[in-house]
Order: sequence, then structure tokens, then C-alpha cells
Amino acid sequence: MDFNLEEYIRAIVRECIAEGPEMKTRFTAEDIAQRFGWSPANARRVINNGSFGEVIAASPKHKVVTLQGVLEFERNRTVKALTHSKRETGRRTVIHKNPGRI
Repeated sequence: MDFNLEEYIRAIVRECIAEGPEMKTRFTAEDIAQRFGWSPANARRVINNGSFGEVIAASPKHKVVTLQGVLEFERNRTVKALTHSKRETGRRTVIHKNPGRI
């Protein structure tokens, strides 16, 4: 019984890469909704607004966007990290006044 661990790991990696979402070249509203965590109606609205660039009309109701449009949308929507550090605020002192007799 000959078991080659290296070949087994390579096969698993090939399967994982083949199942990746980037291997698709066209995305429907349902795919986009799943990718961004939106409802399908919201994904259709964003597609119809033209935010994903070129739209391929599969039928009057169903539209498909390209991988290039999805990647460009993600690049534009990515938030840039802060490059400067926040200034430390001074310690606030609380003045405890004697309220007197309660």
C-alpha cells in the first residue's frame, strides 16, 4: 500500500482552486448577492445602476456582469487604511463637587 502524501495534498489544492469564486467569468444577481451578503433585489438594483460596468443581458429580466466589472467594483468600494496615527487625548479629569445633603 503506497500512499503519496505530496500528491494527495496537490490534488486537494487543485480542487480548492477550481472551486474558487474567481474562476467564474460571469456573475448573476444571485451570485453577486451571495458574494457581498446582499439580497438578490439589491444586487439587481446595483447591476441596473451600472455600478459593475458592462452588463450582458441574458434576457430582459436576467442580467449578467463580467469578472472584470466585479473586481473593479470591489476595488472602488474598498476602504483605505488610515496612514496616520490618532493623537492621544489628554486624560479628562472629573470634578467631583460635594452635592451637599441629599
